[in-house]
Amino acid sequence: MGLVEQLVEPLRPGLTPPEERTIEYLKEVAIAFTKGLADKISPKRDKGLVEKLTVYAMTIPFVRQQAYKKVEEKVRKQTKGLYPAPLKIIDVVKTGIEQGNSANL
Repeated sequence: MGLVEQLVEPLRPGLTPPEERTIEYLKEVAIAFTKGLADKISPKRDKGLVEKLTVYAMTIPFVRQQAYKKVEEKVRKQTKGLYPAPLKIIDVVKTGIEQGNSANL
């Protein structure tokens, strides 16, 4: 994927301490890399009728809540409540849908 090749040298002093700015910069690089990777994985394409209707339906809060409920029920049934990670993934997706993509990054 090329993530390992993304090496970053520590930044020099500036308005913030070098360690703090380096961490901020690493986050910026990671987010930019992730966005670029996501664009490669799912290239832009024309949406079909079913996809357009689904997108529209998900704009209705009641429909979204029912979809979340159904997905959580299915995950709980499949995992028998033993694996918390799939439920956390659902939370991240919910956050992205409700608050925008930048919130779930």
